[in-house]
Amino acid sequence: ALVDAGHSLWVDWESIHPSSDWFTEIAEGIDQSDALILIVTRNSVQSKECRAEVEHARRAEIRIVPVLRERVDPALVPAGAAAFQWVEFLDDASFDDSVLVLRRALETDLDWVKDHTRLRLRALEWDREGRPNGKLLNRPELREAEEWTRRSGEDEERRPSPLVYDYLAASGRNRR
Repeated sequence: ALVDAGHSLWVDWESIHPSSDWFTEIAEGIDQSDALILIVTRNSVQSKECRAEVEHARRAEIRIVPVLRERVDPALVPAGAAAFQWVEFLDDASFDDSVLVLRRALETDLDWVKDHTRLRLRALEWDREGRPNGKLLNRPELREAEEWTRRSGEDEERRPSPLVYDYLAASGRNRR
């Protein structure tokens, strides 16, 4: 379903050549990925190999998306994956809905959302207090925000809110 939706997948049991150093191959596959999907089952939570993969992804700062396929004791889930919200795939009748949730999780740029929220909160405070210059971004913050805006590109979904644009423009005028 993910491939049909345009995602490319690297699966460790399909993509490792016989006689190769399997964990090196897995680590390279993880390093080249945007996310690691951990299928949470009774077997995977007991697997030292799965734990090593999750730990490698955590150290490499790869997003980890736990997919709950079987109910397990949450204490058994590898620490690097247990902290993240799970996507439930427990009911086969809800498979299509679960795929949509998983796709949304994979397609959401959480760093962008967090940066936008941080800037939006600062812009709201600036606006509520009457838009004083003292609440505007300093030079390093403004450079970072301008770079963030450039990375946002033309994607309609990633456009900063009008208030954030106003805040960035006022910050730029103030710095000039």
